[in-house]
Amino acid sequence: MLSSKHSREVTFEKYRDLLRADPTRISSEFKVTNPYLDGAVLLKFLHETYGKEKVHAFLLSDASDFWSAVNQVTGHDRSEIFKAWTQWLAGV
Repeated sequence: MLSSKHSREVTFEKYRDLLRADPTRISSEFKVTNPYLDGAVLLKFLHETYGKEKVHAFLLSDASDFWSAVNQVTGHDRSEIFKAWTQWLAGV
C-alpha cells in the first residue's frame, strides 16, 4: 500500500498519531476530516483487518456505494467495522 519503507514506518505512523490524538477526525459514519491523511489510515486498517483480496473486492465492486460494497464483501455493517476501527486505532 505505502511505497517506501520510510512511508510505511515513519510517515504512516505520523498519520495514525494524528488520529489517535483526535479520533473525531473520522466519525462513526466514516466521514473524514482529510481524505488524503485520514483515508490512508482507514484504508490501511481495512487492509490489515480484511486482507488484500477483500479490499480489492470491495474497491472493484459494482455495489451502489462504498459501504454497500464493504458490507457485501466482509459481511459486517458500519457499526461493527467502526468498533474494530476504534480498537485497531487504540492498538488493541
